[in-house]
Amino acid sequence: MHAPGKPKNLLHDRMLFTGGTTTVLMLVLVFSPMPAMGQICVGPCITVNAGPIGTDTPDHPSTHGQQNERLFRDGIASTCAMPKVCPALSNVPGLRNFDAYEFANTNNFTICVEIDFTPGCGTDSFTAAYLDAYDPNNLCANYLADPGSSFDMTFSFEVPPLSNFIVVVHEVNAGVPCADYSFVLCGLACEADLSLTKTEDPDPVVQNMPLTYTLMVTNNGPDPADTVVVEDTLPAGVSVNAISTPQGGLTLAGNLITFELGALQPNDTATMTIEVMPDESGVITNTAEVSAAQVDPDPSNNSATVDTAVLGDADGDGVLDQDDPCPNDAPDDSNGDGVCDSEETTGQTAPGCGNGMEGMMMMPLMMLGIGWMRRRSHGKRRGAGR
Repeated sequence: MHAPGKPKNLLHDRMLFTGGTTTVLMLVLVFSPMPAMGQICVGPCITVNAGPIGTDTPDHPSTHGQQNERLFRDGIASTCAMPKVCPALSNVPGLRNFDAYEFANTNNFTICVEIDFTPGCGTDSFTAAYLDAYDPNNLCANYLADPGSSFDMTFSFEVPPLSNFIVVVHEVNAGVPCADYSFVLCGLACEADLSLTKTEDPDPVVQNMPLTYTLMVTNNGPDPADTVVVEDTLPAGVSVNAISTPQGGLTLAGNLITFELGALQPNDTATMTIEVMPDESGVITNTAEVSAAQVDPDPSNNSATVDTAVLGDADGDGVLDQDDPCPNDAPDDSNGDGVCDSEETTGQTAPGCGNGMEGMMMMPLMMLGIGWMRRRSHGKRRGAGR
């Protein structure tokens, strides 16, 4: 039992079943968080060869006791994809011996446990699984799953993160012992192959014009995906115009956009869009990643990157810098003198000189000078003829 004042270890201070004073023994089943490609069982499979029911199994510790009922054998095997509720009792009372084995899901994600049960005594044994604790006086309490039959049968069930589960094997009928049995237990991680694609439009894009990123997440299965999150790291030099998501929520912190999509069923997709405005010319890179609570058997398609060329238009006049004689002015040459407005200086002779006003102010003085010169020249010619 747990010592007062000492932190409780959930993996070692756990009551196997309620009622009575039975020593608790536990076998920890460790599951690897990432399977090899094509590998079905994430963690090691454990084979239990035991019997008679009610006796110790040296290599696989178990606890023993008696129960005054058994579950109803409804012929339906529980599966992770189609779990079932407790099938109720058989209504055939009588004390039956049982063996109970405790295991643990030490991962921080849900796993799917599969059990292949082989009775070595015909139909005189039955098995069931329970979450955290087993009560022989209440067979539906903490019920997880059963094979539905006493024949050779495979069944499976989900176990939450960091939780214990108990496999119970008991005699079917009172006074009819089972000499031997076996089962193989494998921890199957719930797998969801998420893939992420990203496109941009347009490419290339003109500086200070809208650029739209489209992200699409697909759950390729085989299992549902929970807590699906997409993180998109925007490149430097862009400002955000708009963001959309079909489900869940989103946050924008600096240049990081986080989409919290929630759950995606197998073959479901979610499409998000991000509209930005590139502030500088050059090539910008945008990268996004997707993750979920489940193991992803193919992480190679969990990220997507696009490179977009941004064509310079510094003055925003619609003429690319490479074709613009005055790339920093809008309008470029307001007086049409071939000199960029930013380079005009007061005092230039027409045409030119800023916006043309300086030249217009000089015109009256120039015209007066020209008239005086003409009158002087005319007077000289008249004097010469006298």
